[in-house]
Amino acid sequence: MNGVKGSINSAAMRKNSEKGGFYCKGWIQNVWKFCKEDINRVIFSLKVGFAVLLVSLLILIRSPYEVFGTNIIWSILTVAIMFEYTVGATFNRGFNRALGSILAGILAVIIGQMALCKGRVAEPIIIGISIFLIVTSTYKLLQLD
Repeated sequence: MNGVKGSINSAAMRKNSEKGGFYCKGWIQNVWKFCKEDINRVIFSLKVGFAVLLVSLLILIRSPYEVFGTNIIWSILTVAIMFEYTVGATFNRGFNRALGSILAGILAVIIGQMALCKGRVAEPIIIGISIFLIVTSTYKLLQLD
């Protein structure tokens, strides 16, 4: 937006809407100009759209619900989040996500067991403090990048 390459010209759209509607020809011309400027973004968006379509069609089949339950719907979001421009970047992001999920699961089990061993009174305190420490340390690590 705001004059960035590939942004939508809001003044032209506002002008068209004041005249009484949305002009299909102008929209198609804007899309065509965008496609000619950066073909890699168009190819990437088609790849992501096709991947989300395949996952969505998989969800329409009832057999994954028997195995995974209703959590299979989250696979659509995972596909959309994990896709990158290159295979190597997608693999790297997937590896980091899997490693983070495994480490978070291990940490959650350790904190949960520790909280259960301390009793009902200390359990919410331990869990609350651990959530606070994990979130603040993660936020600090994200600021370093």
